[in-house]
Amino acid sequence: MRPTMGGIERSTERIARRMLLAAGAMAAGQALAQVDGSMAIVSDYRYRGATLSHGRAEPQLHLGVDASNGWYAGGFISGIDLRGEYRAHVQLLTYAGRAARDRSGLAWDGGIVAAAFPGAAAYDYLEAYAGFTGAVFSGRLSASPNYFGAGTATLYAECNAASDLGRTMRAEMHAGYLHTARHPAPLAVYHAGGPDFSVGLSAGVARARLALTWSAARQTRNAWVLKLALPF
Repeated sequence: MRPTMGGIERSTERIARRMLLAAGAMAAGQALAQVDGSMAIVSDYRYRGATLSHGRAEPQLHLGVDASNGWYAGGFISGIDLRGEYRAHVQLLTYAGRAARDRSGLAWDGGIVAAAFPGAAAYDYLEAYAGFTGAVFSGRLSASPNYFGAGTATLYAECNAASDLGRTMRAEMHAGYLHTARHPAPLAVYHAGGPDFSVGLSAGVARARLALTWSAARQTRNAWVLKLALPF
């Protein structure tokens, strides 16, 4: 039986709560887990090439927990502006998965993401992913049965590269493609299929990190994005 929209939204909320509880439980065992996080502000919140902030600056917060046995969990929250739709002002992403390293040095991982939009629950969705991380390159494949609540399945493939340029500077590149099983109508820009690309530089500034990125996508205008992040 195909799940209803309400069922998907309730499932997303349940999984998000469980992921946050898992992160809290892992954080409680400090001897077995490593906790990290960051606070940031971005000039434009771009998600897979599409702006979720309508070109405006937004604050962001990330918290992650890594256990010694390879399991990990965490959450990410960002301010958003879905162009006046509903009363959505926040996006919450919670995730959980497991990573392992093979003899060649590659790290492989897989897990699930629950995306929630308080004030716009019709956009809630679940996504499963699997990928690898190497010294320079990483890749990931993500699949959702109901991406952004659009009523269509999606597959997102991405490739990333990062390289240190001296002691404090780093160059980063991202290329991705979102494939939709069908084109729902009306089609919002944030769940339209197509390619996206970004390239940028980041540098350490005292305890913070400043990044400047050029973001391009077929479904939205290109833009420079400035990000200031403070890890903790």
